[in-house]
Amino acid sequence: MENVEPSMEDEHFASTSVPVSQGDSLKGLLDWSIRYGWVIKFSNESTGEFSSLRTSAIGHKNVETVVDLEVHNAEETNDLYGDTNFTDMKFWDYGGEPVDIQWEGYVNPDTPFSGLDVMVYGDSHVELKTGRD
Repeated sequence: MENVEPSMEDEHFASTSVPVSQGDSLKGLLDWSIRYGWVIKFSNESTGEFSSLRTSAIGHKNVETVVDLEVHNAEETNDLYGDTNFTDMKFWDYGGEPVDIQWEGYVNPDTPFSGLDVMVYGDSHVELKTGRD
C-alpha cells in the first residue's frame, strides 16, 4: 500500500490509476483508523486490478462524501463514457451505525458537455448522466 504524505497546502491525494472499460464493476473503500489515518482502496472487480493509498495528512472531522465523474482528453459529449451508476454505497459512523447521506446534485455550469445531470435515488444509489447516446 502506497503511503502518501503531501504538504497541508497540497489538496491532491492520488494513487496509481486503475484502467476501466465500459461495463466494468468498480469498488471503492474509504476508511479512517487512529492507527493508519485514511485508507483508500479502489478496485476494478471485473479485472482484479486495484490501487490503494493511506495518509494521515488530513483529519477525519468535517469531511464530506462526493461521487465524481472525471474525464480526460474529451472534447465533446460523445467522447464521454455512458451514464455512471454508484450503487450499493454504505456509510457508517465510528460506532458502526448507518449514516444518513444527503446528496446534492451538482453539474459544473461551465462544462463544455451537454446533457449532464445527477439523479439521486437514495443514500446508496447515485447516477451521473452523461448525455451520451
